Amino acid sequence: MRLRVARRCGAFVLVLLCGCGGQPTADVSGRIAIRGKPPELDRLVVSFVMTDGRSFSGPVARDGRYTVAGVPTGEVKVGFIVPQPREPAHPKGSESPEEQNKPLDPKQKMQELRAAAKSKGAKSAAQASPVPEKYRDPLKSGVTTTLTPGSNTFDFDIK
Repeated sequence: MRLRVARRCGAFVLVLLCGCGGQPTADVSGRIAIRGKPPELDRLVVSFVMTDGRSFSGPVARDGRYTVAGVPTGEVKVGFIVPQPREPAHPKGSESPEEQNKPLDPKQKMQELRAAAKSKGAKSAAQASPVPEKYRDPLKSGVTTTLTPGSNTFDFDIK
């Protein structure tokens, strides 16, 4: 009896798996330049946002080369992001051992991080980015492309 149930369950799973081909994907690669020159940045990221809101991103090398594998095919919006380095909300040694071991309330942690970002001048750091503000948000950059199954090569020159 158990063997028969196991076989039927196994056959059912196989039928389900055979019907799940999924959407075709693309491997996207190319070069990114900023005003005609390699970006020479340590933290530049290229981001592809699908029409359904899913995003896929990958790092850009200092010479501008990038590769993002497994991006679903179709139209995508493209953005170029320079993430700011994270700093701890509390520098080491500024809290007592009891405070360091106390669990943090997530809302309190977010408020502390926002306050720290404001006090550190996060806005001025973002303004100093070599990537023009227009291109930082994939939804507002105006840069779009269509990905086809397999390998896709796209070069971008941000001006």
